[in-house]
Amino acid sequence: MGAWIFVSEHRHLLVVLIRLEMMALRIAWVLGVWLLKGVGEEFIILIFLRIAACEGSIGLAILVCIVRSHGSDNFNTISVLEC
Repeated sequence: MGAWIFVSEHRHLLVVLIRLEMMALRIAWVLGVWLLKGVGEEFIILIFLRIAACEGSIGLAILVCIVRSHGSDNFNTISVLEC
């Protein structure tokens, strides 16, 4: 579901970033369930969540920069040639 909306609904950058975070959390949940069965080490999920948090903060920083420079996060109003 998250991947479909990530591909189809890309009018606003905030929606795309939220969908990326939802996919990262879903992967973390599946990884956590898999690791709880004793297949691997539990420390790996902490590393994955730390990387996902860093990705989220970078995405929000990019969102703030785009909104400040273009006035909106709507992809229809953002032109690559203006940057």
